Amino acid sequence: MIAIGRIRPRCTYVLPGIHLAICLVSYLGLLVPSLSNLAIAFEALFVLDFPISVVAFMLAWKYQVLAYIWIVVVGTLWWYLLGLGISRIRQMARGE
Repeated sequence: MIAIGRIRPRCTYVLPGIHLAICLVSYLGLLVPSLSNLAIAFEALFVLDFPISVVAFMLAWKYQVLAYIWIVVVGTLWWYLLGLGISRIRQMARGE
């Protein structure tokens, strides 16, 4: 019989999924002129990704594409780690 590992709680994957979806929607707003009002979602994301967005803010003056890639990749990883931390705290609170 194959042992199946623990299934991670949803919050571990929902938070980075939302982050990635907002990144993709805001990028779509930059590419399609008629959807330019969707690009404002990136500004809200920039504020919500505070520790990560500091590096992106420094990069944005000279390397805009690298700053955007930083927010998408490292920001999604950041939200994954936050979700993982939340699930660990919930497990400890339940005594598992």
